[in-house]
Amino acid sequence: MTDRIPRKKINRCLGKNGAAIALAILLTACGYRVSFTPPGQPKPISQLKLQPTLTPVEALEAAFFNKDFAQAKRLLKSVSAQDIERSELMLRAVQSNQPELIQLMLKRGADPNANDGVSPLRQAVRTGNDPLVRLLLKHSADPNQQDGNTDSILQEALFSNSYISFLDWTSHIDRFPQVSDQGIETIRLILQGGANPNDRDRSNGTTVLMVAAGHGNEKLVELLLQQGANAKAANAYGENALHYAAWRGNPAIVQRLLSEKVNVNPTHHLGRTPLMFAVRRGSLPIVKLLLAQGARVDAASRETFVEPHRLRYGYYSVLDHAIATNQPEIAALLKQKGAKPYEQK
Repeated sequence: MTDRIPRKKINRCLGKNGAAIALAILLTACGYRVSFTPPGQPKPISQLKLQPTLTPVEALEAAFFNKDFAQAKRLLKSVSAQDIERSELMLRAVQSNQPELIQLMLKRGADPNANDGVSPLRQAVRTGNDPLVRLLLKHSADPNQQDGNTDSILQEALFSNSYISFLDWTSHIDRFPQVSDQGIETIRLILQGGANPNDRDRSNGTTVLMVAAGHGNEKLVELLLQQGANAKAANAYGENALHYAAWRGNPAIVQRLLSEKVNVNPTHHLGRTPLMFAVRRGSLPIVKLLLAQGARVDAASRETFVEPHRLRYGYYSVLDHAIATNQPEIAALLKQKGAKPYEQK
């Protein structure tokens, strides 16, 4: 039969060592190893040997997690540049808006382009933090870096949300978000830092200038043109920036693009020209501008006609687009220029 320890003896043992046991449990939960002295040689609690198990990098990560940035600054002195890069601590410093910590990391030799999907510069652009954008660019952050995102950093600054890049551009142009003055300043910084002004969407080749024209923002269009954007470039659909400006309905942008000698009669994949876009938008000033520059009134686009129980495909002339969208003044002007309805076969 197994010997049983009397309950009174157990209670006396717990009573004498209860505080030490409770402290040991608490310290163990906090990540420390507690070494007890052998029985019969009691030592004060203050003399318990505490051995922290966190490495310098782990301690630094814990300081970030707890938002103890003063402690983080002290711990940075014992962390290598490679550990900073592997732990994405610079990205966390950007997310927490800690320029002093970023400065210290850069002085430690950390690479501002190191990332595991999102670069520190992209994060600074996302939050509209221009001081951090300047700081990172000053220390050789690459605005053309390809990280784990589909859009470039410049495109993301233009879009304000990246999902638009996957849409049929001109069909969704009214969903383009507007770019604020602060957003334009961020884009200016990126361009001055070396961003490609002719950057294209990777899925359809749409240029940043086309997006700016779709925004309808004259300052943005002028900024890109001054930085070397090519107004004559076309995307995979055959559209150029004039398509976007005409569909947005901004005569000033159309006039500015025409001054760059862009093709006034490009056709997209269904055959629509900038003039057709302007007609459908109902912008008489833009229609007049395009006609004055030689826009063709005899062009035709392939359209889908919805009929009972079926879809029918045919063609629309420029005049047909004016009639279909109830634009009598534009239709009268087009007729004066010799426009006619398309003769369906």
